[in-house]
Amino acid sequence: MQFEDMVSISAGPSQLIAALCDEIGLEDIINRSLTWEPTYCKVSPGTHVKAMIINILCSRMPLYRIAVFYATQDTVQLFGVGCEAAVFNDDALGRTLDRLFEAQSWKVYSELSLAVLRTLGLPLDRLHADTTSFSLQGDRVCCKSTKGKPQPSGKLIHAESRDYVYYLLSLLTIVRSVNSIRNRRAMHL
Repeated sequence: MQFEDMVSISAGPSQLIAALCDEIGLEDIINRSLTWEPTYCKVSPGTHVKAMIINILCSRMPLYRIAVFYATQDTVQLFGVGCEAAVFNDDALGRTLDRLFEAQSWKVYSELSLAVLRTLGLPLDRLHADTTSFSLQGDRVCCKSTKGKPQPSGKLIHAESRDYVYYLLSLLTIVRSVNSIRNRRAMHL
């Protein structure tokens, strides 16, 4: 091989993310959960989902540009032999997302969450998540004043949804998972 024939490939965090996906068995869970025909697909839906997760966490390119993102990545190292950037086109990824929707994505997410808990060895009896989210709307109402003290009028003044909490919890879960895996691996060294 000549020096001119060498190609520079940026690894970045993609290798770590791929290893974490492999550790929880993401591809196998996705492939078991979705209806698909292996003879008609170049890569499995699990590989497509793994590719979208890596893209979201590394570059956040839109769906139609994911193939461009993987043109600069070592796809053989990330996904195995025979997997090239062209298999991550927006049509193929869109079909995988359709299959994920048909398989009721919340069920797939639940199975993946349990796989993470099992992999990290976290006890299920100590976990709690408040999944309620209220969205209230109302006008600002001035308070009535009685003897110089403001009194609430009994009408809704202002409230917001707590949806942002779920994003923070997801981020915390990822950070805690990475730290736990890192600590576990350090103990084995």
